[in-house]
Amino acid sequence: MRLMFAGLAIAVLAGCGPNKEEKAETERQAAEAQRKAKVAELRKPVLGQLKDPASAKFEDEFFTQTGVLCGTVNSKNEYGAYVGPRKFLIVPGEYVRLQELPMIVLKDSLQAKADIESLNARLDEFNARKRKELGLASEGPSSLEQAYAMIFDKDWSARCLEEK
Repeated sequence: MRLMFAGLAIAVLAGCGPNKEEKAETERQAAEAQRKAKVAELRKPVLGQLKDPASAKFEDEFFTQTGVLCGTVNSKNEYGAYVGPRKFLIVPGEYVRLQELPMIVLKDSLQAKADIESLNARLDEFNARKRKELGLASEGPSSLEQAYAMIFDKDWSARCLEEK
């Protein structure tokens, strides 16, 4: 009789373990927690570019097939008003781009330095050409801002739209 109860108890307890659905849910939750931790780490350079990082509201975030994190962020300016959503893209281990701001390089390599030198040369050429076309003085922020916008848009399109 005792053996029968012991056998029955073992059979009942053996069936009490997590089933396939519970295991799948646990794995899904672990994967989501890992993704959130990765996103939080990747956001740090973007937060470093904002006037009020504590006010940052990230939206529409997604990873491309090549692992680039794209999305928008809205934050407050120095007057306490939200500036409106700005696109960003993060190429892990390489660089970060926030709409309307210069690129932030995350790696120190010969390729990154060559990319920056090439970008700076293109910006200088664009700046000089636009200023000449507009009849403006040789210095000033307006055409440089246009250059940043143009380069950002091209990078956003190539990395966040075409790779999606």
